[in-house]
Amino acid sequence: MDTMTPNVVLDNAIANAREKRWRLVSRDSTTAEFSSVTGLDRLRITVDAAGEIHDEQFRTPRSFVRRHIVAIVGLGAGALIVFGMVGVALSGPRTSSSAQTPEQNLASLQAGSPAQASDTLVKEFGRELDILQRKCPDARSNLADFTYNINKALRDKGISEPLLTTITNVNISFSRPSTSSCASMFGLYGEIRVDTP
Repeated sequence: MDTMTPNVVLDNAIANAREKRWRLVSRDSTTAEFSSVTGLDRLRITVDAAGEIHDEQFRTPRSFVRRHIVAIVGLGAGALIVFGMVGVALSGPRTSSSAQTPEQNLASLQAGSPAQASDTLVKEFGRELDILQRKCPDARSNLADFTYNINKALRDKGISEPLLTTITNVNISFSRPSTSSCASMFGLYGEIRVDTP
């Protein structure tokens, strides 16, 4: 019977964590530390001498999150979120086009050319918007606007990522349904991205 060394066991655990979208922050011979996409969650995996895996997951306290969101003003059709180093007006019509759906607008903006309803990228944005609509009371077009505006604010701060990455990361980062506008989720995501290298 083959036994794996603690180093091999740790390598396998790291690969598994990365598949689940954890980002490796540090590693030594017996321990690996990870951060979630948003930086709110931390994961520590330790392998003992017998090759047993021990993991601990930590969540950033809400008090820390509250200190970083300074104000959320004017929720509804538009919102102004002031947080940490980024102030973002999350109001439309940034992606609005009467001839296209919100997902087509986002796909067109990302691709740099008009997108058709049958395009794969349009379907991917549609899936992410569907998920967000189950969590948020906001109109689909507002969710698309929030995505565009937080992505633009991040670009203005030197952090470039595709629009699809932005909306996917917001979806991954916040799993609980909200009874109020989800503009704050996008603002918090932006704050965390600015703070996370």
